[in-house]
Amino acid sequence: MPPKERKTEQTEEFYGTLRNQIDKISKNDYIVVAGDYNARVGNILIDGILGTNGEITINSNGHKLKEFASVNELKITITFFTHNGIHKMTWSARGHRSSIDYILTNKKLSPLVNDTNVLRGYDVTKDHYLLISKIRLPQKFYIFTKRSLRQEEIFSVHLLGDPSIKLLYQRRLEQNLMHSPCSLNIDVEWQTLNNTLQQAANEALGKRKERKHKRSLILWNEVIKNLI
Repeated sequence: MPPKERKTEQTEEFYGTLRNQIDKISKNDYIVVAGDYNARVGNILIDGILGTNGEITINSNGHKLKEFASVNELKITITFFTHNGIHKMTWSARGHRSSIDYILTNKKLSPLVNDTNVLRGYDVTKDHYLLISKIRLPQKFYIFTKRSLRQEEIFSVHLLGDPSIKLLYQRRLEQNLMHSPCSLNIDVEWQTLNNTLQQAANEALGKRKERKHKRSLILWNEVIKNLI
């Protein structure tokens, strides 16, 4: 993540590091560069790079992000899709809101992105919202297997429609995150986050049994691991 405004040296260092990583990747691969850029990119069209559906405001970090995206032929996806304002603003605090988090994709992947928008119901931190892209992967990435009728335990996520249950889940998640240990190891950090999310869901939602009798999609295996 680049620093806030007016820290030019750190911003240059950030984009230099990011550019070095991009240069290591083949242009024939699918590339996603996502994160908090502290950038407001405006809505002046740059063909294939920046769309007209972003917010009007632009700042210095926004100019740097546009320059980086243009040089590396990366598409700032959320600016190409029409959404209400609240589904475009990724940050909100102290009565202000803006779009500073982005998902960028390269030329090969961009045509497969069906949408990018903000999910307001899922708070990632106190002032940021979850940004997602819907990507239509080629058929080769989908590996199906037939399975017999089975019962699975799944979280009762439908209960989140109840405001009191939703508030309970948010409070449980916030409490658990406050007491979760931090690690510099990304695998350990991910496992901690995964356990924290499941613990909060167990405490607030509980589980229910669901019977399934259809083809299931394997989202991860050795073939996909090697491709990545």
